[in-house]
Amino acid sequence: MTFPPRAPGRPRHLLALQGMAAAELTILLDRADDPPTDRPLAGRRAGGLFPAGDDSLRAAFETAVRRLGGEPSGDVSGCAAALVRHARPGGASWVASRAPCAIVNAGDGGHEDPVHALADAVAMRRRLGDLRGRVVVLAGDILHHGAAFSSIHMLNALGAFVRVVAPPTLLPPDIDRLGAEVHHVPADGLRRADAVVRYPLDVRRSLGTLVPSQREFDEIYCIDAGAPLIEADQATLASAIAACLDHVTREVA
Repeated sequence: MTFPPRAPGRPRHLLALQGMAAAELTILLDRADDPPTDRPLAGRRAGGLFPAGDDSLRAAFETAVRRLGGEPSGDVSGCAAALVRHARPGGASWVASRAPCAIVNAGDGGHEDPVHALADAVAMRRRLGDLRGRVVVLAGDILHHGAAFSSIHMLNALGAFVRVVAPPTLLPPDIDRLGAEVHHVPADGLRRADAVVRYPLDVRRSLGTLVPSQREFDEIYCIDAGAPLIEADQATLASAIAACLDHVTREVA
């Protein structure tokens, strides 16, 4: 299966998973699980634009670029693609509208985070196999984690059944319209779950306003049920980044 070729001079970005077909998502997941060996970025540079101190993402990005044969860079000048993380929703799209290269969104506020969602899905598939028909629970601070929104769109496209478990204050309005069953009591939402992804509390934006305390959040939304807790490790994150960079830079005839 192939993708349509990119129009000359128009980079193909990866900014969101919403609207992406199951076939294309599966190709991305397969690439992350079995990285290419032909070094598609050989002799090319890839930029990484993310906040200072985000050492985990930076290390995964550098591993991914070198795996593809490329050279990591701190800007987008002369690059074939760039990985971007931005604090504000729409930040990655803003960069994409101005950048001279293809952009991969590694999180823009609470909007989307395709990279981390893909990494979680790779970890899920390794544990469960085919995700079609599986019950996947996304629990915790849904409001402030774009990976939760990306996962809802992706898991629905792949045929999984998605539940979200969170206090009402940590859920966006009308989230059920995205295709997720909503629960506020963990025991209800976790029933017969095949996998659980937990999103930590964004203390800066939530504590004292949306939730009373970190302790109360941890006590109520601590996931200790029988369903496997999915936590993508650093190597899986690097594989997801490599798959996304490969996706936006590879020319397909």
